[in-house]
Amino acid sequence: MKNVLFVAIINILVLGSLDGQSKTFEITPEFYTRNNEFKSNEIPFIPTKETLEFIGLSCYHFDLENVGIFYRLKTDGEWTSWLKFDQQHEFVESSRSAYQTKPIQKSFSDIQFKTSEKLKSALTVRFFLASEEKNNTPQSFENSYNCDKPDVCGRDCWCPTCPIDNSPEFTEPTHLIVHHSAGNNESINFAMVVNFIWDLHVNTNGWDDIGYNWLIDPNGVLYEGRPDDYQGAHFSCLNENTVGICVIGDYTSVEPSEASLSTLVNILAFEATENGIDVNAQSYHVKGDFYLDNIAGHRNSSGSTKACSSTVCPGDMFYPLLPNIRLRVSELDCYNNVQSAVKENNHEEIKVFPNPIQDHLFINSDKQQLLTLEIVDMSGKSLGFVNSGKANDVSYLNAGVYFLLHNGKFLQKIIKM
Repeated sequence: MKNVLFVAIINILVLGSLDGQSKTFEITPEFYTRNNEFKSNEIPFIPTKETLEFIGLSCYHFDLENVGIFYRLKTDGEWTSWLKFDQQHEFVESSRSAYQTKPIQKSFSDIQFKTSEKLKSALTVRFFLASEEKNNTPQSFENSYNCDKPDVCGRDCWCPTCPIDNSPEFTEPTHLIVHHSAGNNESINFAMVVNFIWDLHVNTNGWDDIGYNWLIDPNGVLYEGRPDDYQGAHFSCLNENTVGICVIGDYTSVEPSEASLSTLVNILAFEATENGIDVNAQSYHVKGDFYLDNIAGHRNSSGSTKACSSTVCPGDMFYPLLPNIRLRVSELDCYNNVQSAVKENNHEEIKVFPNPIQDHLFINSDKQQLLTLEIVDMSGKSLGFVNSGKANDVSYLNAGVYFLLHNGKFLQKIIKM
């Protein structure tokens, strides 16, 4: 529902704002027991002067049991049915249980909560008030269908005050994982939706940053999430060696737009060529201990016995499109040119392990003679040399992304932890 007057909670202080377009606050409802049910008091709201795009609603507590948590709204004097929060997974903050529900897009005068059993700790309910104020986010970007990084709405574009993880885990991508956000399909201020996802992941889930590396809206606009080569939180606790790409919207019963799929093809082509990934193949996923399509859906995590959750993401209308998306990437001239160049340059086959590395780097070569490789950083600065057939001390390197060159030719990207 658009252009309706939303409401704000009585006598609750707004604790902070993410930027000029959103405000957030938390409450801790008190619960009482009646007829074996655990309900909060009815919490009244009053109208605000501001029209909102949506209200994001999430909650968390510090019991580790899986508890059913519900809410309902009073609209025009009538209560809605009880609506259940969905439990979040992928926890980095291991001591909490977190939940979310679809954003609210209608007026209400009261809200009430209940739980399926008595909680051992307080329930914190988090509200994200998304203003309907217009922003400078572009409505669309032109897709060039090449393997360069597409135009991107950077983090300053969707939230200048949302910090990047300052203690990242780096990763060497081998698999590209496609998601949907599973929110509503009515919001049109997509920068605000990305902002809400960050707030949900960081302040409700307790993560270090937004879980995805990239997000795409229905207009085809690409949003930067966690920086490239930063390990995300999106693949059922099997996040190592993956890139997480989320198409904004719920594609359970509708297909994603062609504009969003075109951008998806472009960013997949960029990641595949950047990381030497064969988009039509399967390969071994180390953390999951299973073979996985190199372009996969989130639901494919169920193939591993080590996954911490199951899901239908990216939705029943989206997941069947993945074979055609792989085909579209593989038919790009730029992708085939890069793949051919990689194969041509692979006359000097090397194996680097471990990768990511810590203090020592080992290199095996199919050549009988020893190879000397140069280490350069992302700016091209030379930082020293390493040799095949021995343990190389690389403890002097700072955490980050580096490249191994032989006679000036790129051979391997490495990640230093």
